[in-house]
Amino acid sequence: MSLAERIDEYVRACYTGIWIRSHEHTDALQELSRLPAAGSFAVSAEDAMQLVIDTSGRIRCVYGETIELSELGRLSIRRGSHVEPDQEGHWMADLSPVGGPMLGPFTTRGAALRAEVAWLHQHWLHQHWLAP
Repeated sequence: MSLAERIDEYVRACYTGIWIRSHEHTDALQELSRLPAAGSFAVSAEDAMQLVIDTSGRIRCVYGETIELSELGRLSIRRGSHVEPDQEGHWMADLSPVGGPMLGPFTTRGAALRAEVAWLHQHWLHQHWLAP
């Protein structure tokens, strides 16, 4: 079954959200845009928030405002990094709060923020965690 056929089946079953991980983002988005029901749902690669749910029901994510996290239950929000300029005006992403490296220098704050989020998704999000 193709990606488009599987997604069309989920849409017809009234799934309210579907997470797709692809290494061929452009191809996946093009295939989804050709679905018969494509006009009845939104396809976005930019606004997605990845939630990891463990077997006890705890949820872990890189904070974003795409969804209202408080609707999922009591929140415990912890700092994952510090993005600050250095003395030369370059931007650094310090991931030491989660045991990560110092990333940078970056010429813009936006570049540092993107690198921070990419690192958190790749190295932190899917790790097993012990804290409640």
